[in-house]
Amino acid sequence: MKLLLTGTTGFVGGEVLSQSLRNPAISSIVVLTRRPLSASVANESKVKQVIMKDFKVYPDEVKKELESADACVWTMGTRLCSPEVEVDYPLAFARAVVSARSASATKPFRYIYCSGRFAERDQTKSLWVTPEPRRIKGRAESSMLEFAKSQGPAVWETYIAKPGIILLPAGDVLKHMVAAFTIGTVRVHELAATMLQVVTEGGDRDTYEIADINRLIAAAMILDAKPTTVDDAPPDYQSAVASSSAPRPQESKFTTPGLPSSPISKSPSAGGAAASRWFSLAFPSPTTRHVRATVLGLVKDLVKLPPADHTVVAVNILRSCAEACAANSLSMSSLLQERSVEGHTPLYWAVIKRPTELTIVNGDGTTFDLLSALLALSAPLTPATISDIRVACIINSDQALFQRLRNTPDFAPLSATDALLLDAAAPPDDILVEEDVSGSDAAAAPFAVDFTIMQFQKRMRIGGAVQLEFIARGRLWQLRFGVSKEDFGSDGMPCKGTWYVSLSLLEQSTPTWVDARLLVPAAVDQREEEGKEATEGSSYVSTGSGKGKQRPLPTLSLRVKGHLNGNNAGFGSRINVALDKADGGLGVIQYTGSPYISVDESFTARLEARLVKPEGECIIC
Repeated sequence: MKLLLTGTTGFVGGEVLSQSLRNPAISSIVVLTRRPLSASVANESKVKQVIMKDFKVYPDEVKKELESADACVWTMGTRLCSPEVEVDYPLAFARAVVSARSASATKPFRYIYCSGRFAERDQTKSLWVTPEPRRIKGRAESSMLEFAKSQGPAVWETYIAKPGIILLPAGDVLKHMVAAFTIGTVRVHELAATMLQVVTEGGDRDTYEIADINRLIAAAMILDAKPTTVDDAPPDYQSAVASSSAPRPQESKFTTPGLPSSPISKSPSAGGAAASRWFSLAFPSPTTRHVRATVLGLVKDLVKLPPADHTVVAVNILRSCAEACAANSLSMSSLLQERSVEGHTPLYWAVIKRPTELTIVNGDGTTFDLLSALLALSAPLTPATISDIRVACIINSDQALFQRLRNTPDFAPLSATDALLLDAAAPPDDILVEEDVSGSDAAAAPFAVDFTIMQFQKRMRIGGAVQLEFIARGRLWQLRFGVSKEDFGSDGMPCKGTWYVSLSLLEQSTPTWVDARLLVPAAVDQREEEGKEATEGSSYVSTGSGKGKQRPLPTLSLRVKGHLNGNNAGFGSRINVALDKADGGLGVIQYTGSPYISVDESFTARLEARLVKPEGECIIC
């Protein structure tokens, strides 16, 4: 391909020239310039410079160079957007090319114009910020698109690139990606590679908005190229406009809900294959190793951001990463579950930095949660990842988040029997933790747990156990109701077949003394709604005085006390107490028709605890 370039002494044009020199699909480069090129560039075998005195006049010797040209990347421009430079020069060039090219040319001439995101083609529209430069740029776009239409697709193709703020190559990759999806930025080497891709292979649309450019970049995972720096580059139009105005809604002619899985392509050709290879050569090759490193780096930068900076843009970044992984036979789930961020998974850090109350609102009024986005891409979770997340919840003492996660099948799947017994529409077991941090008892670190267990008796009789987990006082606790399988009983465990309750600490929880009571109120008031016969015929509610007035059923109580060392400590890691040892006969909850079991077969109770060494028999009063 023979390529024509303008504006090569500028910021963007210099990068286009540098990449063109290394592009195997480009065999010849003609630079139209007012000033001579540097000796190092002018001496390149592929380069021929043509000094232009007037870009509206093309002598015969210049037209000879245009005659065999295939494409042009036009990056010429001025800070103040002169109409002559922006509109008249490109049109004069286009007419000269068409007149110079042979009528027998078999391929259309491809022209791409580097415009700006906020260029406005509607000349009647009222603009508040830098109106004249934006209108001039818009007029330049329209005139070249109209020229292509007048010549026909067999003769001329016009493409418009509309980047936002054009960044230097260096800098934080994540900040670039976030801005790319919000304010609208692109790094200069990525913009240059995109424009070269379009002129060498053709494009699938005439206008490339910032979103189109960044989708192409994200799909190819071209994030860490090493471009040539152009010294003394003049300020660019895009920076002048975009930095002083708020972005307006994009008016792209197309919508793409997801990201493309491959670079744009209009039609296959021999030169197209080479150009496609070049698109990768302009940047580190998107091999599995490169994609893996890039994805891990992006995810790490995402979790490093302050929670206030988490917006829906993170979803776009993560989606791009997921598609890049899929295209390179990588598992996004596996990458997110690697301990790649300071010895922990990204999910761990998303929990650690997660605000207690989500205040980040998307356009539809819903909250955005980076953790939820990461979890969705991480399924299925490995046991090691689940443990890492649990530890993060403990550190934050975030009971609300922990219970929310516990109610998801990926984080805490039900046992096989529970999955059969519990209807999909049934509410999950309910746990509410209260921590009393005030009063004279504050030093004892008291807390209370109100809970309701669904289908309690059936789950105990069939599955042999029901367990609850909750976070209180910076520790992860397990309250377990079980049916003993010990033939003779040991370590406080009752004999086989006995119903019992146990309290234990789980992973990385600090050892502590605990003095607690399990309180079970009667559920008679709920049964009365089904009819008084539910209580009148029960021996549990009889006062023994014949037909006299029935007294309220007492609240059953079971004391659970001792020292807990944590789940990895062996002896002393669990306190087991048989239900039939309860002060008020707690063993009755195992019997059919018990007034302490609700009509919907749920079991409601309360655990009140203090983290002190037990003394005497009276604790929480």
